[in-house]
Amino acid sequence: MRNARLLKLLAVLSVLLALYGCISTAGPRAQSAEIEALLAAREDGVNHADQQEYLSTVLPGDAVLIKEETNLIRAAANLGISDYKAEAGPANARGDGLVARVTQSYTLDGTAHQCSYDALFVSEDGKLYYDGPDFMIKQNSHVKVCYTEGWDDTAQKTLDTETAVLADMKDQLGFVPQGSICVKLYGDQQVFLQSVKLDLPAWVGGWQEYGEAVKSFAGAYPAESGELRSMLNHETTHRMVSELSNDNAAYWIQEGLASVFQVTLGSPGQALLTKDEAAREFTPYAQQKNIDLEKIGADDQGAVNEYYATSKAFAAFLLDKYGWDKVRQALEYMKKYPLIPVTGAEKIAETNERTDEAIRNVFGFNTDDDFQQAFDEWLNGI
Repeated sequence: MRNARLLKLLAVLSVLLALYGCISTAGPRAQSAEIEALLAAREDGVNHADQQEYLSTVLPGDAVLIKEETNLIRAAANLGISDYKAEAGPANARGDGLVARVTQSYTLDGTAHQCSYDALFVSEDGKLYYDGPDFMIKQNSHVKVCYTEGWDDTAQKTLDTETAVLADMKDQLGFVPQGSICVKLYGDQQVFLQSVKLDLPAWVGGWQEYGEAVKSFAGAYPAESGELRSMLNHETTHRMVSELSNDNAAYWIQEGLASVFQVTLGSPGQALLTKDEAAREFTPYAQQKNIDLEKIGADDQGAVNEYYATSKAFAAFLLDKYGWDKVRQALEYMKKYPLIPVTGAEKIAETNERTDEAIRNVFGFNTDDDFQQAFDEWLNGI
């Protein structure tokens, strides 16, 4: 009788072990299949310019990520990409999500692009969503820094520096942004570039679009140098200009003010425009405002430099001749117009019109020639 019971117990145990074996092997397999299906939807979204399908994969509760992914897929829809691939390695559990190594690749204008990064996937209401790179986080009440593992020192320096930038912006310019500032630091340059736009030029080292995080390739700005402070000054100025103008400021004034405050924010004694900078040739105002900076290729660094130098000179002219309060008044004039929910490069014509109207009403320049003449006279006096 004992032997019969023992045999029965062993039989039940054997079934349980078999079931456990099935569960332990089917679980990861099912998880991988779910990630593969999600990535297939993202592939289809890029290759067929289907924004709705692509965005259906993004975690609904992450407003910043949704804005970033919306801008990315909308821009990608006009690039003619048809060979976009996204493949994932084995998934590992992390908290309430899964982490898998994702490799994405595509061809654009005959050039192959590829990058790999650890991506986070989160389940919500029974569905798996993409939640961006698997970042580590450092934060305080004003700043949140998301960063790739291995960049702890740079992340801490970024947290401290951005906190100082916000304090100087409040003291020097009287501006406090709505909500906190999120900075995303990428340990790989290609991952950074492709997180912004699939055609972003390689010369870009930092990025800030309205509603997005400040983004940067962590290796571009050594923590021990002053370049990190300059980048954060620049990108945080974009946040300020966008908030003050409801993102209706022209591309040139965005880059111009960012380039001025890149140097002077926190160092108000610095010249708005040095004599050496003033000695160069600048693009005429009527031509400058219609240039699409993002279409300047990586092999034309001279054109990139000229765009930034000219934008900075125009902004320095307005700040020096009229003061920050007047410039701020012009930005706030633009706020009467509704937000156009696309990237700056997609609405150059509209933001130029709104900026021109503000310049006419606040500074009294009725034509491009009026602005150019006043600028030339100011420049000759430096």
